[in-house]
Amino acid sequence: MPFVFDDKAALADNLAAYAAELEHLHPVLGPVLADRLQECVDGVDASVILEELLFALSNVEE
Repeated sequence: MPFVFDDKAALADNLAAYAAELEHLHPVLGPVLADRLQECVDGVDASVILEELLFALSNVEE
């Protein structure tokens, strides 16, 4: 079922639900995107997150 933002739920709960859905979208990128989303919630520096995403993208087979 596609993620639907719940305006009555806490933002952290919405992001956790979205991250859980992302994990299943792609065998490599899904878990990476879910982890990076959680890092955003946790306040990790955006440049670190971007670097990790770019690394993951560069390692995905076409």
